[in-house]
Amino acid sequence: MTMQKTDILLFNDAEYHVSDSTRTYLFEPKDYGLNPYTCVTSCYRGWKARYAISERLRLQDLWVSHDAGHPVKNRKPNGPEIEGVLPQESTDSDDLKSFNCYYPQINIDLGFSGAIIIGKNSLKLRARHLPFWVFEQVFELVVEQGKLISAKDKSYLAERVRQSYIGNNSLGYVVFNPTGKDIKWLTDSFVTQLRV
Repeated sequence: MTMQKTDILLFNDAEYHVSDSTRTYLFEPKDYGLNPYTCVTSCYRGWKARYAISERLRLQDLWVSHDAGHPVKNRKPNGPEIEGVLPQESTDSDDLKSFNCYYPQINIDLGFSGAIIIGKNSLKLRARHLPFWVFEQVFELVVEQGKLISAKDKSYLAERVRQSYIGNNSLGYVVFNPTGKDIKWLTDSFVTQLRV
């Protein structure tokens, strides 16, 4: 399985990967008339987002593979206008050019409530996704109706997991092998209910 693209969240003037949250997604493209489809194996959901948070959470930029119902139509930006922004072709890195619609500086305030786990400085571990423990710096953000309530550094938990519970399987992939009581202390350490 190919490692999946992660969303980015700008926090304290730095880019972090969104590792987990209390909801599957912070933003739902279908709520804005988009019909994402899988365009590459590294993004099965068909879209990628860049969020920003200071006092409020907002969707800053959006890349989508929008299915307009015909393969020829899907070769060019074909999505609906969203909040006054028309989609365009991405001029970003090659991995983002696979999306047919790019919405730059869309700046939609989000009403998300829950917790978000973000991380940066990913260690060079061979993993299929980016769980929080692959990052050197980890924060848990608590958000209420889009407003940032708290930001807690959880980097020590990532380090503890790496030291105590990480191994490799026969294919060389990193695996997380805690026992039941270990999972309890870990999930109790976060507001977010982790998918461990």
